[in-house]
Amino acid sequence: MFTDRILDLAGIRNSNNSLNTKGRSFSDLWTIKEDGAIQGSSLDRVLELAGESLLEMIQVSKANNESDYDIIAYKDKIFTYNNEQREEVAPLIIKHLGLENSEIPYNNTPIENMEQVEYYIQEEGPDVLYGRVSDNTLYLHSYVFKHSKLSSLLKKVVNQLDILEVSYDYITNDGEDSEVIVRRNEIDEEIKNHVFYHGTSSKALYGIAQKGLMPGGSKTNFPGIEHDEDIFITVNKDKAFFHAETAARNNQDIPVILELRVPNPSLLGDDYDVVVNILKSNSEKSDRYENINSKVRRPKTTADESLIKRLTDTGEDINKKLGIFSYSGRIPATYIDSFLIDDEAFSFYHVYEEKPDKIKDLNSWDRYDLKDFNGYLEDIENKYAQEQEDYEEDYEEED
Repeated sequence: MFTDRILDLAGIRNSNNSLNTKGRSFSDLWTIKEDGAIQGSSLDRVLELAGESLLEMIQVSKANNESDYDIIAYKDKIFTYNNEQREEVAPLIIKHLGLENSEIPYNNTPIENMEQVEYYIQEEGPDVLYGRVSDNTLYLHSYVFKHSKLSSLLKKVVNQLDILEVSYDYITNDGEDSEVIVRRNEIDEEIKNHVFYHGTSSKALYGIAQKGLMPGGSKTNFPGIEHDEDIFITVNKDKAFFHAETAARNNQDIPVILELRVPNPSLLGDDYDVVVNILKSNSEKSDRYENINSKVRRPKTTADESLIKRLTDTGEDINKKLGIFSYSGRIPATYIDSFLIDDEAFSFYHVYEEKPDKIKDLNSWDRYDLKDFNGYLEDIENKYAQEQEDYEEDYEEED
């Protein structure tokens, strides 16, 4: 029962099941109906008292014993609710997120109900975790930014709600939906324990196998955006896939994803998209990219004040939470363990120098050791030579 959970976590219940008010009148804290539901506006005070004694998170919920429910989590609280409870829990979430004076982007409508809260989170609340739980799987909802395997908030939610896996969808450049599954044991906030990804294209792969990843303005995926000192990496394979497809489209070749380790974690920094799309001009960090923004004529915009306050309050780096970073300097080839590629598509391109019509879904790509890249190319060429020989023999037999 929800009230039992609050009592236990807040330390208000003694070991003999009596109430320990610690000098506070229990009636001053809340009123409990016969069915155990909380009545009145005193819940905020109860949550405050409970939160003081929690090491992890407190679950604010009446959606008990249900396998399917919605979830919004931020800082020290998880709000779980079903469809009938949406508007009941909305005021608590609005207060917890500091949205009392915030408005819906683009139409300046005050945030007052759950539909508006959910819309705000997807558009302007990348620090807030929003999703739906179904049979021990957490399905994340987000248009652009999603919590990564490095997110301490995601780790707390998964542990608190006994989530077995996290799922989210992304859209390929062909407009198709694809799914990413993150297992519970993959969620770890220690950077040193993670593989990083970098999306590029097959034309670049030949040089990367020899020299590693080199910063360079002329090699970026987007015209006018130059990064002379940084490489951009992520722990989210689907994010790397987006950049790989973009690079391949620009170069008319095959998308490639590199799997790598970080030589020096202290050289990790702010991702360009995080600064210009989330922190915006409110942050001193935006000055770093002012030269780029002026070249592409990106207008100065300000972030939602409640978002900046939340980012300051939590103290968790937003780049880490979302799993996307810049890396200052070169990443040697010795730190790039492998590459992911559609083997059939790349073989066709390498031999015929033409891009095939279709690239497989990311989940069907092949993995190869970058250290044996030359051997990989040799295998492709040998296979092609054998196919040509077989074809010529069949042609001679027909004559």
